[in-house]
Amino acid sequence: MTKFILDIDDKITPGFTNFKEANIRGIRNTLNTQAALTRRNAVKTIKQDFTLRNTFTVRQIQFDKTSETDISRMEAVIGATKRAAYMELQETGGQRPDSDGRTAIGQDDARIAGSGKKPVSKSLYMRRVGKKIVKGPFKKNLKTSRSKTVAAMFVAEKKKLFVKRNNNIYKVRSIFKSGNKVNANLTHIYNIQTGPIIIKSEPWLLPATFKPARDGANIYKSQMKKLWKDGDLI
Repeated sequence: MTKFILDIDDKITPGFTNFKEANIRGIRNTLNTQAALTRRNAVKTIKQDFTLRNTFTVRQIQFDKTSETDISRMEAVIGATKRAAYMELQETGGQRPDSDGRTAIGQDDARIAGSGKKPVSKSLYMRRVGKKIVKGPFKKNLKTSRSKTVAAMFVAEKKKLFVKRNNNIYKVRSIFKSGNKVNANLTHIYNIQTGPIIIKSEPWLLPATFKPARDGANIYKSQMKKLWKDGDLI
């Protein structure tokens, strides 16, 4: 969450008969404009730098206008709603809550167009893949883990299922056996991570404030000109 504090010279009275009221409106409009511009910048950054399944996240980036008449109490606030509280962790970095167990991380081949910047394809959501992992049973004469893995891959290829090897899940595109040698073409779908997941800081809000904050004085002048043109305070 970011709050704007405006530092401007309001001692000049450019032709207003009621400059006090004009100044109040000008500062209020400036803060609200800065918040709106910051939201626009933040949404642009999120769309460019983050993997989004839908528009939910950007819709949760919102700002509250100030309606105060006391300049000292004015503040316009911009940030993510509680429903998108995970964006705070993206901003600051740190351990993802409730990540001490097992977490499935979608690999590039599980994502749309095979791109790490795209979300996981709906057909490969973990809740669907998890139900299609080959788990046996196998013939009693398959005593080694290798023989069981090979058997599972043949089943997965034939029935269009998935296999799990160590902490990874694969789709078997093709497999054939020549003598004692087995050749399989696997697509890596998920990596299962255990323990806490640490999110690297990837600021999206702070950089969005830089230009609106820097342009504060010019935005104020523009807002005062608009009020002057309206003429109700001259």
